[in-house]
Parts: sequence; C-alpha cells; structure tokens
Amino acid sequence: QHLPMHLDSHVIAKDKKYLKHIGQCFSSEICRLCSSYPSCQALVYDGLYLFLGLLFEALVDSETINLFPTCNHRIIAAEGGERNKRKESLRVSDATIAFHSEKEKSSSGDADDEGSLFRDNPDMEAIGIRKHKTYMYDLPGPSYMCDHLWSFCRNLGRAMCKYDLQKCSELSKEDIKEIGSILAKNDANHTHDVHKVCSKALEKIPLITMERECMKRIIKLCDILSIVTDRCIQQDEEQSVIFIVIKSILEEMHSVSDNVIHHDRLLVKQALSDGTANSRILYKRAKSH
Repeated sequence: QHLPMHLDSHVIAKDKKYLKHIGQCFSSEICRLCSSYPSCQALVYDGLYLFLGLLFEALVDSETINLFPTCNHRIIAAEGGERNKRKESLRVSDATIAFHSEKEKSSSGDADDEGSLFRDNPDMEAIGIRKHKTYMYDLPGPSYMCDHLWSFCRNLGRAMCKYDLQKCSELSKEDIKEIGSILAKNDANHTHDVHKVCSKALEKIPLITMERECMKRIIKLCDILSIVTDRCIQQDEEQSVIFIVIKSILEEMHSVSDNVIHHDRLLVKQALSDGTANSRILYKRAKSH
C-alpha cells in the first residue's frame, strides 16, 4: 500500500528515529544488567558493534540534548523573541537550583540510600531537568535517555573492560578494553592536556545547559576516535567504528536540518491562517537552531 499523501518526510523521519530510540533503551537496560547476569554480558559480546552503534547514536541525538536549556540567549532572542529568551533563562536557573537542592540533600549527614545513589549517578545533572518537566516518563526516546545516557555509557564500558575474546573486527582485545575504560570513566578523571583545556571550558559553561551536555559528548567521542583512527583508517567495512560514528553524526545532522525546515513550515502556515506567529513554535524553532 502507498503511504498517505499527507505523511511528509518529517513524520517518516520521526518514526525511524523512534525505532532507534527503542533500540537504545533496550541496549541501555541490557548493559545495566551485565554485572548481575552473564547472559546479558554474552549478548553485549555477541553484538558489540550493535551496542556501540546505538550508544554513538544516543551520544549525538539532538532530541535528548534539546531537553537541556540553552545558555545561548542571543540566538533564542533572535529566533524566538525576548519572551522566549526570558523563559529559557529561567529554565537554566530552575534546573540549576533543582540540581543543587538534590545535591545538598545527598551530601547531608542524614543522607539515606537515595542520597548515595544520587552521588554515584553519572546522569545526576539531568535530575535538574526532570524536576521541572513533570510530564516526562521513562518512555523510549529523549525522556528515557535524558537521564540514562551516561549510565548506558558507563555500563557498556564496564562490560567491555571484561571483554575476553581475542578480536572483534579491526579492534584487538586491548583496543576494546581501552575504549571500555574511556566509556566507563567520568571525563573529570582524564589528565592529559586536551582534557585540561576542555575541563576549563566546562567550568565556564553554566552547569545544566545544552552547551555543557554537547561538550561532554564531544569529548567522549573524540577520546574513542583517538584510539580507533589508526586501526580503522584502512578498513572498508560497515562495521568499522569510524564508519558507525560518522554515519550517526551525518544522520543526526539531516534530522536537525529536517526539524528546522518543519518548524519554518509551521510558522508560515500559522502566519497564513491568522497573521500571527505562535510563541511555542518560535521557541521550538529557536532551539532547533
């Protein structure tokens, strides 16, 4: 059967992305269970490139990053107006206050098990987002990956550190364990010059922001690519780690472009219908830039 005429490319792209989100969600949960269930560990070993590909897709996913407020108030004002600029500034402030409130609770003398979980949670920065988005549930997609991405990263890394097979495509057992070590560690644990520069940059960016989240993800991808570049540069395989990373980035760039075009069309449609520009559409368009 033919697709309905009104089913445009934006809707089709959304459906395809939802299928990816389902894969990311289930892969994250399997990695979480690896330490308790050997069968889950075996699944990760058997489908290592699949799990890495889903993690890379999650790292560059713009919909998840978009849940974080931006500190780039200039572009919000230019594309969305002064009202949306004030709204976004308040979101940054509210998310930061919520994060510090939870942090203080967890570090207090009477902190319970929940406080301990907060301190050990690599996704703790996202808590400030969820506190102010009461409609968010752990459904496959941005609402799940918003505060599970870095746990997914850490759990997959820990599973890879235990990798005990000789080779996986172009990567040796040592390469896999080295990538696993990078995924399992917090970026603050790195001490070489590149990370010193990046750490200083992160200190200057407001804590709970889109910009900070983007930089953390870029640092992680650069670390992985620094290991695999020499090994994979001669590879002509679709399972090459470099191929997987570049494919994920290019697909996400296309998705972002499609999203901008979609909101431009909505604005034109709104203007033609009643001569006004909807503030919510303006805000979404500004964030997509």
